[in-house]
Amino acid sequence: MKNILIMHTGGWIGDMVLLTPALRALKNKFSDCRMTMLLRPLVYELMNRNPYLDEIITYDKHASQSMNTIIKQLKSKAFDMAIILHPNSVSSSIIAYFAHIPERIGLKLTGNSFFLTTKVNRKQNIHEVQRYLDIISSVAGTNLSDKLEFWGIRQEDEDFAKSIISSNGKIAGINISTTWQTKRWKIEKFAYLTEILYNQLDIKSILTGGKSDVSIGQKIMEIASNSGEYIINQTGRTTLWELGAIIKHCDYYITCDSGPMHISSGLETPTIALFGPTDPIHHRPYGEGNIVIKKDIECSPCYKRECKKGILCMESINVDDVIDALCLLMR
Repeated sequence: MKNILIMHTGGWIGDMVLLTPALRALKNKFSDCRMTMLLRPLVYELMNRNPYLDEIITYDKHASQSMNTIIKQLKSKAFDMAIILHPNSVSSSIIAYFAHIPERIGLKLTGNSFFLTTKVNRKQNIHEVQRYLDIISSVAGTNLSDKLEFWGIRQEDEDFAKSIISSNGKIAGINISTTWQTKRWKIEKFAYLTEILYNQLDIKSILTGGKSDVSIGQKIMEIASNSGEYIINQTGRTTLWELGAIIKHCDYYITCDSGPMHISSGLETPTIALFGPTDPIHHRPYGEGNIVIKKDIECSPCYKRECKKGILCMESINVDDVIDALCLLMR
C-alpha cells in the first residue's frame, strides 16, 4: 500500500477546493493508498471532511512549531512519496528531504532542485487547477478530470439553507468577503446592486461573509432602501458548511476573488466574479457557466494587498457591469 504525503502549507480555502481534483486523481490511480495531507491549521476544518484524505497533519510555519518537530513527525510516518502542491515553497521540499521520504515531487524553484527527485517545470498562463494536475502528472498520468467539487455538506446544513432561503422567486448570493483589502468592492456599490436586482429583475439577495464582515453587511442593509424586503443578511452567521449549502441553493452568486467564489464553482452555481489585483487566467471561477468582470487597468494584475493608486482595478467595475453579466447568465 502506497503511503503518500500531500504538502500545501500556504493554502487558503479556495486553494483547497482547487487542488481537490488532484487529490481525486491520485486516489483513483492508487486506490489502496493511504493519503495524508500537511496543511495550515486555517483549513483543517474544511479538509477534515475531504473524502480523499485519510489523515490531516497541521503545520503552522509562522508559529512556535519548529521545522525539526514536523520533520520528526513526518519521518515517523514512513511515507513513500511526498507531493508538494504549494507553488512557491522551498521549505516544503527541505522538510520532505530530511523526513527521508524517498520520492519527492514538486515544482522546480530556485533553491529546491537538490531536495526533489522529480522536478516539474512551471507552465505559464494556466489555471491553478491545471497547475496542481500538472504537478502530479508524472505519477497519476495526464488528461485527468478537472471537475471541481465541494464536499462535506450534511443534511443539517441543507435544512439550515432551506430555512433561510424561500423557494419563491430567484435569489442571488452576494459575497462581500475577501482576505485582501485590494480585492474589495465598495459597500455603496453592493447596496445599489441589491436595489437594482430587486427593482428591475425581481431578484432578492442574500449577503454572505465572515465574522469580520458583519459591519459591512450592516452598512449595506442601512444604505439600501427598504432592504428588509429583499435582502437576507447572513454575514458572520454561518459555518463553512452552511455557507456551502446557501450557495448551492442560490440561483446566482456574485463575488470578488475569494474562497467562496471557488466553493460556488465547485457547487456549479452560476458565478459572476469581480477581479482587480489578481489574474483570472490563474484564479477565475473554474468551469462553465461563470463570468469574470475585469477592467483593463495598466497596473493590474499586481497581486498587492495595499494600493496607493486608489484600487482603480476594482473602482472601475460598475454596478451596470454586474447587471449586464447577470442578464447574460439569465438568457
